Amino acid sequence: MTDSTQAAPGRIFVNYRREETAYAAGWLYGRLAERFGGAQIFKDVDTIQPGDDFVAKVNYAVGSCQVLLALIGDRWLTITGADGRRRLDDPEDFVRVEIEAALARNILVVPILVAGAKMPTAGDLPPSIAGLVRRQALELSPNRFDTDLSRLLKVLSSTLATKAPKAPEQGEQAGRSDPRRSMTASYRPAKSAPVRRKTNSRAIAAIICAVVSLIFPLAAVGAIAFGHVARREIRRTGEAGARLATTGIVVGWIWLLVVLIALTLAVVPRVVGP
Repeated sequence: MTDSTQAAPGRIFVNYRREETAYAAGWLYGRLAERFGGAQIFKDVDTIQPGDDFVAKVNYAVGSCQVLLALIGDRWLTITGADGRRRLDDPEDFVRVEIEAALARNILVVPILVAGAKMPTAGDLPPSIAGLVRRQALELSPNRFDTDLSRLLKVLSSTLATKAPKAPEQGEQAGRSDPRRSMTASYRPAKSAPVRRKTNSRAIAAIICAVVSLIFPLAAVGAIAFGHVARREIRRTGEAGARLATTGIVVGWIWLLVVLIALTLAVVPRVVGP
């Protein structure tokens, strides 16, 4: 049986990664659906029907929900894509973009720490979702699932009972704004209001060493070393400076090769003799 909150206009959006917290998302969806009704909960696999436009459905849901639950597991920060880059550092990553949209709309965002996961720090996150760390988190442990869930249900009941602005309806007649277009606009706030990222300090050191190496060749070694360290840190933190780091590495190697060739040309004739 569902309670009276089922009639509330808001919805709950479950944000998660299938590779990591699919099982927890499944538990959560089932219990939330029992309490509020399945129509109030958005979870991609359970909500999107075969043949539906996946992107359009997600766009609409994240743009009209009242609450976003961000499930965080112990690998949430470090999961990488096929290119080896951290998924959260990809501006097109669904998990990141959904959180960005919810924070930009200033709705209730609840980080759910699954099975002992720790809350990330602002420095661990891309700047566009760093505000997530200021949201009060809730732990969700298999050993005390009912207790943890009851705390969440109280918060959700209060939030959904509050009347929310009417969400745009899909299929509005011509002459009015396309709801999918407006939802997509709010779904990608980082592109309309980009946040200036901090430049990685080791990337700066790499380019400085590259310039200095033109006068003191041994500095090329520093340019290469700092450049590689900077690239690893940038992949992890999402900081700016990838081009500086790469330039430092390239210039460092070029200058080292020039020096080695010059030394070879100077030494070989002496060794071989006339």
